[in-house]
Amino acid sequence: MTELAQQFQAAQYAALSFGRFRVVVPLQDLHSLEPVLDVDTQQRNGHSIGSIELRAGCSARVYCLDELFSLCDAPPSDQRICAVLDDGAEGQLCLVCGTVEALPGEVLTDFPMPACMTSAATPLAGLALLAGRVVGRTSGAALAQFVAAGSAAAEAIYCAEQLLDGTLV
Repeated sequence: MTELAQQFQAAQYAALSFGRFRVVVPLQDLHSLEPVLDVDTQQRNGHSIGSIELRAGCSARVYCLDELFSLCDAPPSDQRICAVLDDGAEGQLCLVCGTVEALPGEVLTDFPMPACMTSAATPLAGLALLAGRVVGRTSGAALAQFVAAGSAAAEAIYCAEQLLDGTLV
């Protein structure tokens, strides 16, 4: 067994990086890793940057988050991995990220979410300390809800701007 295979076999979490911001998700939420080059950008819809073919004709929308955890329309230059996550509803969420690292549970020190950071608008369920750095703790389902809400909000803002500009009839 290779060292990488051993690392994933012992892992309980996957750490995904979005610029300087990192989140950890349960490893069982991570289905696969795909190259961003495989994203079909002709299939853009809403705030997705396109779609990716996963298996047996199944495809999924691909989204990008910047280091401020906002939806963006193109992958930042340092993000080249498409993490395919369980969306909690029999589907997949594909997020473009910079790195993915398998982690055993004992390397994380859990902390509850501070009251000042608690919001229905965040996908974070808590915080963790990883190698002296604070990371967000979340799940594929929470990220899918976050992206869906952000995409819907962005579409509503876009439509309102078009109405105010008089370009939407």
